[in-house]
Amino acid sequence: MSVLSWLFGKPKAPVVVSPAPAVKRVVRTTKSFGMEVVGESNYQDALIAICGKHTRLGYDGEHEAMLVLEPSNAYDPNAVMVTIEGRRVGYLPREQAKRVGTAMRSAGIERAICDARVQGGWRTNQYDEGHYGVRLAVPVRGDVSFA
Repeated sequence: MSVLSWLFGKPKAPVVVSPAPAVKRVVRTTKSFGMEVVGESNYQDALIAICGKHTRLGYDGEHEAMLVLEPSNAYDPNAVMVTIEGRRVGYLPREQAKRVGTAMRSAGIERAICDARVQGGWRTNQYDEGHYGVRLAVPVRGDVSFA
């Protein structure tokens, strides 16, 4: 044992980080946000954290969303979760989740990025307010292609 080994210990093995799963962007064919996200009423706290509290004029903004396959979902093995800024904001509708999930699996990806529009968040008085809603720039019909 050398003096340096005695003082500083044995050199540690390098940490091997497994490669992150492939992430691709959904190719946007139109400027519309045709696909609705469902269940966002359950994630209003996350949307408030992303977009801010309710205001008189509300909110209308674009964000980058992540589509994540969720095969362990207890309600639907084809579920595709939607996150914005790392926060869950809802899911794709069941029939769209099956179609988009199949396209993602055939492309060999677990996550895909797409553009999202968040709207809502208005409040006119203490009893009248609108929830935030999310729509995605993902084609509702036809093939889903990835960059």
